[in-house]
Amino acid sequence: MSAVLRSWETRFGALLYRLNSSTLELAVAAPPVTQDECLHVAAEHTAFCWDAFETYTGQMSTDTLRRYAQRLRGASRWRFWWD
Repeated sequence: MSAVLRSWETRFGALLYRLNSSTLELAVAAPPVTQDECLHVAAEHTAFCWDAFETYTGQMSTDTLRRYAQRLRGASRWRFWWD
């Protein structure tokens, strides 16, 4: 987990700002903007935490990886949670 977070910090300026027993949230200073970058990061997010593929409202998503990647474009907050 720390290696992944360090990589995101280096590449996107992502810093941990909230952590509890089931949730991890990052503030992202330089989020991905190109389609290829967003798609790559979306794949990383789902490998890191499958629940990230859910919508941010907590509902199960019918998103494809490409739609999830579009939601990441310019997003200054990344949220992960484990049930």
